[in-house]
Amino acid sequence: SLTISRLTNDQLQFRWPNEALKRPVSILWGHLPNGEADGYQPLALVEEGNQVVVADPSPGQRPYFLLVPAEGQPVVVAERRLPLVGQVNFRDLGGYVSGDGRRVRWGQLYRSGDLSHLSDGDLSYLGSLNLKLVCDLRVDYELKRAPDRLPEAAEWLSLPIRGGEIPEEALYEAVDNGDFSGLDSDFLLNGNRMFVREFSPAYGEMVRRLAGDDNRPAVFHCTAGKDRAGLGAAIILLILGVPRETVFADYLLSNTYRADWTKKALNRIQQNLMERHGVPAEAVDLSPVEALFVAKRVYLAAALETIDQKYGSFQAYVRDGLGMSLAAQEALRASLLE
Repeated sequence: SLTISRLTNDQLQFRWPNEALKRPVSILWGHLPNGEADGYQPLALVEEGNQVVVADPSPGQRPYFLLVPAEGQPVVVAERRLPLVGQVNFRDLGGYVSGDGRRVRWGQLYRSGDLSHLSDGDLSYLGSLNLKLVCDLRVDYELKRAPDRLPEAAEWLSLPIRGGEIPEEALYEAVDNGDFSGLDSDFLLNGNRMFVREFSPAYGEMVRRLAGDDNRPAVFHCTAGKDRAGLGAAIILLILGVPRETVFADYLLSNTYRADWTKKALNRIQQNLMERHGVPAEAVDLSPVEALFVAKRVYLAAALETIDQKYGSFQAYVRDGLGMSLAAQEALRASLLE
């Protein structure tokens, strides 16, 4: 698939399979993801190979790109992860191809971790997205511990979903104190089952709100942006007809985007416990807590299996669990697919 990677703060790499685009390929850029060429400016021409590195044409504001091959239809693309300083897992759900060949529109739906550490530059960058709605899936304890910094004019909507069977306050306390006795490797496995069993009304309200054109562009988020937001993204993509394997791949991207952050966080926890208990590094067993920091295929699979067990099918879940009529689902697809 066609990907854009940020190599440095100001260098973008475009790559695509050899057979995907017939050369020469013209790359244009603009600030609107509408794919209309008159709104884009020339950026590069690729006559050989299947990749190119270019300077970011729009520092501080989100660019979209139109790739025009020698034959075939032009394709609109963008960076999936936004280059924010204070949140490494803020990303666009655009570009995924549905079962009928349409693509999810870029610049409409974003998923993220919490927005409490956004820099002033991040807020300025997000301001250029014209966000209308922020759906916050965290519970009260998390909200008080790390309140969001919000772009101006965005409505904030609280849709609390517990992160697992252990209360958030106890979970944070366990991580802070190093007492992992109450944690086990099935914490998030059971948590994903719980999301479906107990919090489908919250997901239903989120999806119904996101279906309204006047509520988008929008972002939905939890704390890490991988579990509660991960299931939310999966639900939306599946309603849009995106294949399950693509949905799993999007779910697991959190591990890629959060890898450096996770390593630093675990190192901080280890250092804290070494100092608190006066023990060497090898005496600190982080394995019980490591599971909290990663997304695993089995977690999302557990949620989808629970959907099938409780409702009989995903379609029945969308209707009965989320409260979306067939007409509302079709309206969502018409609005978000192109």
